[in-house]
Amino acid sequence: ADDVAAELKKAIDRILASKARKKLVVAGPGAGKTTLFRQLLDSTAGNVEKRLVVTFINNLKNDLERTLGDAARVFTLHGYCQHLLYLHGGCETD
Repeated sequence: ADDVAAELKKAIDRILASKARKKLVVAGPGAGKTTLFRQLLDSTAGNVEKRLVVTFINNLKNDLERTLGDAARVFTLHGYCQHLLYLHGGCETD
């Protein structure tokens, strides 16, 4: 268990130390992604209106909203698309 925790901390520290503005994180369930996302959000400038977390999974969206909702807006991909359509008055056709 200590080895796994140390490996997770090392991976999170490497990602946090990265100067890349955009990061792609691919990891399985229980790998610590939400912990990483929280630390990334807490370590960057901005507010909830300027931050976006997008997932494909409805249940995960609800979990992320509970844990990250005070630091970022959380959507499913489809929900974000609907949000954009609502903001811009829907689709117009010729």
